[in-house]
Amino acid sequence: MPATPRRKVADLHRLAASAGEVRKKLAAIQRKKAEAERQAKRETDLRTLSADFNRCWRNADKLAERGIASAYDEIKRSLVELSDAYALCATRADFDRRLAKFMARHAKRSALVRRLIEASLWQKSSQ
Repeated sequence: MPATPRRKVADLHRLAASAGEVRKKLAAIQRKKAEAERQAKRETDLRTLSADFNRCWRNADKLAERGIASAYDEIKRSLVELSDAYALCATRADFDRRLAKFMARHAKRSALVRRLIEASLWQKSSQ
């Protein structure tokens, strides 16, 4: 049986570097695939949300009437999602009109206004 030639250290370093590059490429492919899947799921969720914009605004109104911080936090989260749904399935102008209508009823709730400003949904000059 012929003896296998001994590998040189330089060869081993090249093989290790090559294997590392292959791992990096595979990881990048997996990240891209996971991101594409996440984006597809998000779009599906936003399209589901857009199926009944009116219900979403009614829920936000009910939460605002509670007048508590946790409700305001929930409104902020839901309006960010709603804004994205409008951007995907309608227009930003439609969202801005509905938000202005919502804020006409709730603009005196300073804690809510502050949260919406922080989320870049509302501007002080809009008040």
